[in-house]
Amino acid sequence: MRATFWRALCIVGCSLLGPLACNLTQSPADDGGRARDSGSDPDEGGRPDAAEAGADADDGPAAGPLTNVVEGILLSDQRMCDLDASGTADNSFADLGARGFAVVSALLAAAIDGPIDVDGQRFLVHFPWIDDLATPEDVTAPFILFEGVDTDDPRDSSDDFSGTEPYYASHVSLDSCGEPTYWFVEGHIADGTLTATSRGVLVLGNDYPIAVRGSQARGHLEPRGAAMSVSVCGYVLVRDLGALAGIEDLHCTILEMLLFPERCATVPVSGITPDIDLDGDGLERFADDGDGRIAACLDGDGQTIPGADCWQDDRIADAFSITLELQTVGAAFAGLEPGWQDEIEGPECTDPPEQSAWSAR
Repeated sequence: MRATFWRALCIVGCSLLGPLACNLTQSPADDGGRARDSGSDPDEGGRPDAAEAGADADDGPAAGPLTNVVEGILLSDQRMCDLDASGTADNSFADLGARGFAVVSALLAAAIDGPIDVDGQRFLVHFPWIDDLATPEDVTAPFILFEGVDTDDPRDSSDDFSGTEPYYASHVSLDSCGEPTYWFVEGHIADGTLTATSRGVLVLGNDYPIAVRGSQARGHLEPRGAAMSVSVCGYVLVRDLGALAGIEDLHCTILEMLLFPERCATVPVSGITPDIDLDGDGLERFADDGDGRIAACLDGDGQTIPGADCWQDDRIADAFSITLELQTVGAAFAGLEPGWQDEIEGPECTDPPEQSAWSAR
């Protein structure tokens, strides 16, 4: 469902209570739900339950891989990653200050409508190389972020966060070879702490998809993979935001909302400007027409590019840094979505990898 401006304003009030007061995307499971299909077939990629693996529920080995399902995604005002090697941690949203962050981040989160529970799909984190959940430590622990499809047929969301629910990897997260389109190729887990860098582009949202690039991740894993909190930082290109339509009930685009929220959304806060200089000529700035719409772009080298669509010019190459907080609970991997090949657009796979990213080491 498309988020409206009025829904965003309601969320703003909740956001002002604190960063954890509102989970903008969570659809909690029914407490009375039961874990269906928890003993998924290992041959299909799922995690066997404790009885099948010969493991006790509280101690001893527990068969991997490690899979978690995301309960919620929140924007963060924490400065965590130095994305441009400047010596300073980046997060453009932190520049808004406490009040500005609450207002603008709530508006943006309302616009995203992330893939938390859309048409039975959820967002998952999967570590194919973790083979013992009791001691999930690995100096080389790549992991995959993907949209998952619940294996329940008919659809039943009551057990989605039960801790053992199996999910397929949706075709929207696969390339023509069935490989993930977004994953962290360099991961490290030690003493329950995760650090990683990514390969690919993380796309969040449906009506208003936000593409996060250059991602780094840090997180904490609870014992036996029962839950995980992960911070993902990266940057969002100006041109990607400019290509998004405006939020329903607002006359401006997503980019204009971030640049000029006081005039665009009539909220009493100042906006943000790009803080990641990707073309090395200085940071870009933007002028509005007095009504919250872009009138001109000022390139980092001082050149003025007039027009409402100036963000399309190749000289506008900078980005906004962003940090996201993911909260997850246990789940199971059931393999690739049946019939995924029929849904993939483009040429067929001609150069499959020697080892799939989904495979155990």
